[in-house]
Amino acid sequence: TAGPDRPPLLLCPPSGPDRLFRVGPVLARADLPDPERAGHLGPAVEQTMAAGPWCTGPDGRPGLGSLGVLLDAALGQATINARPDGHWAVTTEMTIDLFGPLPGEGTLTVLAWPVHAAGATVLARGEIRGPGGDLLGIGTEWGRFIPEVPELDDGPPPGPGPDGDAAAVLGLTPGPDGVLAMAPSPALGNERGTVHGGVLAAACEIAAVAALPGPAGNPHRTGSLHVTYLRPADTTELNTVPVEVVHGGRSFGVLRAAVVRPDGKPAATATVTRNAS
Repeated sequence: TAGPDRPPLLLCPPSGPDRLFRVGPVLARADLPDPERAGHLGPAVEQTMAAGPWCTGPDGRPGLGSLGVLLDAALGQATINARPDGHWAVTTEMTIDLFGPLPGEGTLTVLAWPVHAAGATVLARGEIRGPGGDLLGIGTEWGRFIPEVPELDDGPPPGPGPDGDAAAVLGLTPGPDGVLAMAPSPALGNERGTVHGGVLAAACEIAAVAALPGPAGNPHRTGSLHVTYLRPADTTELNTVPVEVVHGGRSFGVLRAAVVRPDGKPAATATVTRNAS
């Protein structure tokens, strides 16, 4: 895939959040025959995640937030595959649309590929498939090319993350005012040493589920999550996740969530839609 303006393919090693959520290594899929997926922008990539308790949201069911790390890893790698030489891709927006229930066990797979790159911007698209290959949702990610390439450290061999649900894995606990707080942890970082974009996405969705689980007997599921990344969050600081219910109907809800740094500035903001099951 190398060319006059594109360096040889560089696959990112597993990150701390990958290990927490049992995300497997990224695999290049240059063998795909579909030119829309494997075209001149770079090869498609595939990543998997084992489903388990770490996918469970505050409502006791597998939740969209658990896909944040998997999607950001795969889509982010797809944007990196389209980078010009001497550059790296950082995420500016990510959207996940889910139209099928997530399984509580088995393997989830994301296939992602770059679909657009012009100037400093790049867009990748991905498919989320269940253990049987059924399409459960799609994801898109906008990135921005920056003139630097970080040092990539393989780190220790991948191992199992902590027990518990998604909130426990991320160290999310309610504060005295009820607002979720995310405990400092280097395990939540990306290759640039800041909080992983998938972690920020997951935290926003988890906060939304806790704020609007839905009526008793008619629980809601998250249908879509759109995250905008504004500035880095430090893995050594306590970040909070406030959420606002914009609309809380019986069949449909809309929420705004954010991950806010100790200085009061948001690292990421998100819009979350919740639909009756």
